[in-house]
Amino acid sequence: YKNAMLSQGTYFGTNLVKEEPIFDARAGIYNDREKNFYNASLRSCGFALAQQEGSRELILDMNWTNLDDIRSRYLPMVQKAVEDQYQNDTIAKFIFWCPTHRIANAKRQAVDDNNDVTPVSDYVASAHIDNDINAYHSRGCMPDLMKDIQSLLLHNNNNNNNNDDDKNLQEALNLVFNGHRRFAIVNAWRNVRFEPITRKPLAMLATRYKTRRFAFPKALLDRLASRWYSFPFMEADELLVFAQYDRDARYPSDVWHCAIDPNITDEEDVPNRESFDVRCLIVFDDTVPPKHDRLDPSHSLAFFLDDES
Repeated sequence: YKNAMLSQGTYFGTNLVKEEPIFDARAGIYNDREKNFYNASLRSCGFALAQQEGSRELILDMNWTNLDDIRSRYLPMVQKAVEDQYQNDTIAKFIFWCPTHRIANAKRQAVDDNNDVTPVSDYVASAHIDNDINAYHSRGCMPDLMKDIQSLLLHNNNNNNNNDDDKNLQEALNLVFNGHRRFAIVNAWRNVRFEPITRKPLAMLATRYKTRRFAFPKALLDRLASRWYSFPFMEADELLVFAQYDRDARYPSDVWHCAIDPNITDEEDVPNRESFDVRCLIVFDDTVPPKHDRLDPSHSLAFFLDDES
């Protein structure tokens, strides 16, 4: 399934999607119900741009090929930025996983604790979400999700004794599945070059539904109210965070995203994008009421027509 998804090519410019507007998220997110604009945030639209003043020098000095350097100097900065987005919530567990250094035409590599080298990958131009939690859950495959997270876990050290990290993950998943705690998966993404991003910036779909009570998979997207957004010319001191899942259906989730091609030509002297992203598994102290629980077994998957898929 993953190979099929990644081989689809670009979302924009294909036979299926020849043209679709992408709006400037720096100008605000449009609210169809209230007919006004508001600032992007994880709580309002599922994505936000965190300004990290004073971080530019550190970002440009980082060795993005070395996981040990990333653990010691970069991850604390990311955790603080994400926690600031959830400042009204109490976080019980915070786990990093699936670090990826993205470079043009790179072939995907896996996490390898033995050599401590950052996995690399090319850009993904097909619209996707990183983890389809409901697909795991609806098919009784939640143990597979645990294995997937564990296989991509960003351990806190580079030796072979990672029992503490594995135990922390098991405790987090136990709170989720046995304690019915709310949890979220958030992607933290940034430019790691001196120049602002011009080629292959990231676009995100602000998902909207026709009913406030339900979200995917209980309801289908409102195609007219769901809009694509991007933060143009992202600098090295800006961190983009966007939700890939939130157990509580009252909050935005499943932010689809992809790399896009602005109107530039290959002849222009514009550097290729170089970026780094890492996923965050966040478990909160609060539980989710059954009527808002996206993991509720009664929330069966929606059926899609071919042109909706």
